[in-house]
Amino acid sequence: MRTVAALGLLLLSGIYAPNGFATTIAIISNRAEYRGTQAVFVGTVVSVAPARYPSYRGYMVRFRVDKRWKGPKVPELSVRSDQGYAGCGPRFEVGEKYLVYAGIEQAQPDDPPELAVDPCSRSRRLDRQTSKEVRGYKELNSMWFRLWSHLPL
Repeated sequence: MRTVAALGLLLLSGIYAPNGFATTIAIISNRAEYRGTQAVFVGTVVSVAPARYPSYRGYMVRFRVDKRWKGPKVPELSVRSDQGYAGCGPRFEVGEKYLVYAGIEQAQPDDPPELAVDPCSRSRRLDRQTSKEVRGYKELNSMWFRLWSHLPL
């Protein structure tokens, strides 16, 4: 009888639980992140400026590309970023070196598509890496990693 009463209370507590806000961050593998982005590179921040479009309240970060694994073969790239205001992304600082994973996004339907850093991507400052992040960075140099990244495993 106590078991039935405890089970009933447990079920009722789930029904009458107050609404709360929670953030869910999907932990995806380095391979999946590489596969899902259009540009992966190491770059030094040249400038950070407010975005060109009034519909997007973010920033445009211009990088000098030091090493590129994926993306356009150009010496400099501009990437849209919220500068960490979403809670989990990097806040890019001029003169610092970052590993950047960027995808193509549109701020609004009328805006042109451009490279953008997802706030919860693996993009990070290179001098502040954990040992796991260092291993992930070293994986990028492996031809086999990049080849296998194209397979949906």
